[in-house]
Amino acid sequence: MNYQNSHSNSSSDSFELPTISTPSQPSSPRSPSNFKLGTLNCRGLRKTADPSVSNNFIRYLRTLSFDILALQETHASSDDIRDLFHNQFQASTSYWSQYCGIVCFSSNLTLSEPIWDTVQRTLTVKVSHIHELFDPVFVTVLYAPSDYTNSILATDQIHQPTFHRGSSRSCIDYIFVSRDLSNTCLPPIPIFIQPAWSDHMLLSPSLIIDKPSSQETDNRDISSPPTGKRIWRAHPRLASSKSFRDILSKVLASSIATFPSNMKPQLRIVEHQLASLQQHRVDNLALRSGIRWREHGELSAGYLKRTVAQRQQKTLFRSIRHPQSSVLCTSTTDMLGAAQHFYSNLYTPDPIVSTAVDNLLTSLPPDLVLPESDQDFLTSSITWDELMEGVSRCPKKSSPGNDGIPYELLHFVFVHPACRAIVLQIYNDALTHGVFPESWLETCISLLPKKGDLTDIKNWRPISLINTDAKVFTRILNTRIVVCADTLVTPLQSGFLHNRFIADNGLMMKLIMDYASSSGSTAIGLLLDQEKAYDRVHPEYLRRVLGQFGFPTSTITCIMNLFFKTNLQININGHLSQPVLQLRGLRQGDPLSPVLFNLAFEPLLRRIIGDPDYTGFSLPVSLSTPPTLSHKVKLLAYTDDVACFLSSPADLAILHSHLETYSAASNARINFHKTEAFALSGQNKIYYDLWRIPLSQNNISAWHDTRASGPIIYLGYPIFHNPKQRD
Repeated sequence: MNYQNSHSNSSSDSFELPTISTPSQPSSPRSPSNFKLGTLNCRGLRKTADPSVSNNFIRYLRTLSFDILALQETHASSDDIRDLFHNQFQASTSYWSQYCGIVCFSSNLTLSEPIWDTVQRTLTVKVSHIHELFDPVFVTVLYAPSDYTNSILATDQIHQPTFHRGSSRSCIDYIFVSRDLSNTCLPPIPIFIQPAWSDHMLLSPSLIIDKPSSQETDNRDISSPPTGKRIWRAHPRLASSKSFRDILSKVLASSIATFPSNMKPQLRIVEHQLASLQQHRVDNLALRSGIRWREHGELSAGYLKRTVAQRQQKTLFRSIRHPQSSVLCTSTTDMLGAAQHFYSNLYTPDPIVSTAVDNLLTSLPPDLVLPESDQDFLTSSITWDELMEGVSRCPKKSSPGNDGIPYELLHFVFVHPACRAIVLQIYNDALTHGVFPESWLETCISLLPKKGDLTDIKNWRPISLINTDAKVFTRILNTRIVVCADTLVTPLQSGFLHNRFIADNGLMMKLIMDYASSSGSTAIGLLLDQEKAYDRVHPEYLRRVLGQFGFPTSTITCIMNLFFKTNLQININGHLSQPVLQLRGLRQGDPLSPVLFNLAFEPLLRRIIGDPDYTGFSLPVSLSTPPTLSHKVKLLAYTDDVACFLSSPADLAILHSHLETYSAASNARINFHKTEAFALSGQNKIYYDLWRIPLSQNNISAWHDTRASGPIIYLGYPIFHNPKQRD
């Protein structure tokens, strides 16, 4: 079968031709499969004059539910543009060139690697079904030169115009079907495309392709690994259904009516009520429903299906190298075992050195303690208004935890008159006594890919999916602690505190480098790399730090019980591992984790800043400098991302000593082999004259100066010394 689109009757346009063909096969009784195709000259898909036009155009093309879409005049001239088109189309597979492209929307179809002509005006791919429901077909897409004399096809026998510009109309778009499939192709339907998008019609034929016999399907190739049931999610829009709310309201009222009438705020009674409420919530609120996401107002079921499929493909494990034996695990059972082994080791604390903790805590100024008013604020009872504010500020698109209850349903339960007193009691018991529902101590770990070898589980970022009612509590506690922590954390730490911005670090870095360049400074910067910074925080170290800062005992107990008595299950392709007890580390995905890490990290920052022997980088003293601001800048921090400034190799030796003390005290691990050094002035000669030997002695090999081909990245900002590196 040949499927072709051509374009030749205009001096400003060109002739396009896509083709599809199938190898001949012996016929046999088979049930047909509908294969929907489309072809269009898009007259420049990017629409650089107005990107919103391109967005609307692509969104419309997605709604047409093609299996395969051939495009001409795409202007996909770079890899970035091709990646952009692939993501915008939510394609299963796509191939692009400056002249043409092909998009596969169906996850059931696979495209072979394309065969291009020398100038990439023509591409040919083989289209196969993953379950072999039809014989492979070959598709060729052609965007021919605009010179009419070089046209592949010249005919006046086709009268339906497919091209329009002003008053001009002509037929220059074609689809060709090979003779053996001509009887299976339905006549193409011309679809009008508004002139703002293209001056061509879209042609859409359908092929009725036979399925292979059942014997042939027995040997089908499944390209994706098997997936489990995944975590159940209740539909968030159930909360907007009046009939569902009525049913849930009756269930809640009847259930709570069975509670003892003599409910009093006494410990044993409250514990009994908590247990009853948890059981009733499991029995009555676990209403299974499909997942339906809304993105950018897009309601197309096909769009949602492709979006979910694409995200799932990115997070699927094909194999994991076992962290102990280095054997490549491919079966679900083996991959779960490898993941469980890795995270069991990761979340099992190593012994810390008590004297190192004492030594590090002496770096904190003695007056750096919470005032009594802040301590009272942290321990004051949670009010109903505070609880409702905590629920309302929660992101509606946030993924729920193991219980599957989204914030919309949680809010409905909270505001139910029969639940109000119980909910308040649960949250205040958690705050005051550190006693939680069991579900708060159950977390699922979802893994997101990072850079590097994805068979190494270290290159996957763990995100904790915590039950929404637990996240409401940590959000309330975080709001309180952030207010108090502002006076405890150095102004050079810009992460996750009020009125501190990541851009401040980028601006300060630029000012330092500009002055270093103009003054010919020999100072350097180090971008420290910490291994699993959040995951390695030792609970005893954190407890000591919070106590040193003057946090109330009840608040410390609450944090310790909530973070270090949690059972984790790792999600591998929808299958959950056996529980792993988290004995160290802060959960990534918990609202409270960033400020807790800032507090745990503060003793190291204060130690470096307060060391009189550590010089750092000296800015010029000016009249505009506030008297309280030192002209020496020793570091910039954004949570665990730290840039340290060194004026001499002596600074490097002092910094290394402080990092060793911090590692011994907290379980932290600095990856010196991943740490990047760069010349603040950009001078290349200072590396060989001053820094090469000290850096190599500390296992730091990455070096950047004005001779580097590109920039290095700090907090998303490119660090460069000349326009060539910037571009």
